[in-house]
Amino acid sequence: MEAIEMLAVDDIRPDPNQPRKLKSPDQIKGLARNFKQKGVGMINPIEADADGIIVTGELRWLAAKEAGFTHVPVKRYMPETPELRFLRQISENVHQASVGISRMSPLDTARAFRRCCDLEVKGKFGPLSGDGDVSRLPRNVRTAAATAARDQAHSRVARRLGVAEATIRDYLKLLDSEYAPEPLQQALEDGSIGPGVAHEVVRSPKEYREPFAAHVVQEAKRGKVDTHGARAVKHVLQREPTNPNEVIGALRAGETRVQTEKRLREIAPTLAEAVDDAVAPGQKLEKAIEGAIFAIREVGNAGALSQGLQRSAYAAVVRLRDACIDFLAVSDAALAPIEVEVLVLPT
Repeated sequence: MEAIEMLAVDDIRPDPNQPRKLKSPDQIKGLARNFKQKGVGMINPIEADADGIIVTGELRWLAAKEAGFTHVPVKRYMPETPELRFLRQISENVHQASVGISRMSPLDTARAFRRCCDLEVKGKFGPLSGDGDVSRLPRNVRTAAATAARDQAHSRVARRLGVAEATIRDYLKLLDSEYAPEPLQQALEDGSIGPGVAHEVVRSPKEYREPFAAHVVQEAKRGKVDTHGARAVKHVLQREPTNPNEVIGALRAGETRVQTEKRLREIAPTLAEAVDDAVAPGQKLEKAIEGAIFAIREVGNAGALSQGLQRSAYAAVVRLRDACIDFLAVSDAALAPIEVEVLVLPT
């Protein structure tokens, strides 16, 4: 077991290169109140190097000071390199975020992921488990292995940190103005929108990103923008609506996903959307089919739709047909008010 020392709080110093720049006073005060509870105290020790500079646990150190502690438990950790120190720090911050204890700002997280990828390309983190020893291989083979590591930087960093590769890629896009327009980045920086909303804007079709971002930023000045509502708008934008500005305007601060989706159905009813509702678990079949018929009438001639939307709508109709066939198969035909013929579509 590693030795734990009790050190004076004033003998410990924060690391100026700590990747988390944002430190919430509310989080610090809340943690301090927890520390002062009888029988609680500081459960996890702070990690510090030989010079007393914190490796991990700066938030705990700040909370201990807030609680009036004079001494705190400290475990010595001597990182082999500055790069491995950084990797340990970002790993702690990422996994604290996953359980809601504390987190870096979204752009701090994105910058940290980018630096991790840069260091991975340069080989500063060393081999991963399963890489094998390439030092004895011919030079051309070693070069090929280095190239593969560079091409797989996102994947390798994801494995080191224990997060999904898609998470790395999503956060890196927040630093790219092609995906995240500058006003959106600024709103992320000042905390007026969260990463979930930003990710939905980033994933929207390129031609709609700027107006979508501008609307989100504007609404964020009025209150909280719902991530699920932003996702609903993104889904409709992906279907190439004829009225994208109205679709974007359906997202309003302080409203829930249900309210946004209701407005979207009024603004941009589509065949695919209605039939998806029809086959959703728990949806009342009668009401769903009525909605689907209404949507079909609103859409009118299928030939007026884009090829992509036609394909999506056709697949949705097939799903609805199958749901109806399943329903009829277990129903009593004698209850039918009229003679029923089941629609059969070509395969």
